[in-house]
Amino acid sequence: MPHQLRDRWLGTARASQGRVRWLAGMLLGLTVVLLVLSLVIGFSGGETWNVVFAFIPVAIAFAVVGALVAARTGNLLGWLLLGMGAGVAVVLVLRAYAERVPAAGLPGAAWVAWAFTVVLWVTAPLLVLPLLLFPDGRLPSPRWRPAGRGWGRGPSGPPGGPERA
Repeated sequence: MPHQLRDRWLGTARASQGRVRWLAGMLLGLTVVLLVLSLVIGFSGGETWNVVFAFIPVAIAFAVVGALVAARTGNLLGWLLLGMGAGVAVVLVLRAYAERVPAAGLPGAAWVAWAFTVVLWVTAPLLVLPLLLFPDGRLPSPRWRPAGRGWGRGPSGPPGGPERA
């Protein structure tokens, strides 16, 4: 019975691979749309090209490589790279909106600034995880588990709290 349920939800291996490719492509497309939206919001608010927009090629590179790896192999590292590219795109959109709000009088300035801070604090530590998980999506050995947990936990400070730092 469990195999029947699994087959019903996942379908055949070929259909499942098609779904994985579709999801990776959709996340890549969403990332590109968010990056374009960040440019539109930023430039329509009178902002000129600045160093923050230099993250756009980085986000595209993360997302494209992640989509290719995830769609072809299903490796955890590919999904992580794809998620990081989408996370950087979300951070750029929120930043562009939050900086444009005071001049344009757009609604939700405080909420967008809060969301920007939260998303930035969640995605920033994830930039190191690909180095730990390269090349097969797993840690090199069990001794690396504390480092993986530490980076996966986020910016909560050193283990044991700031008083032990």
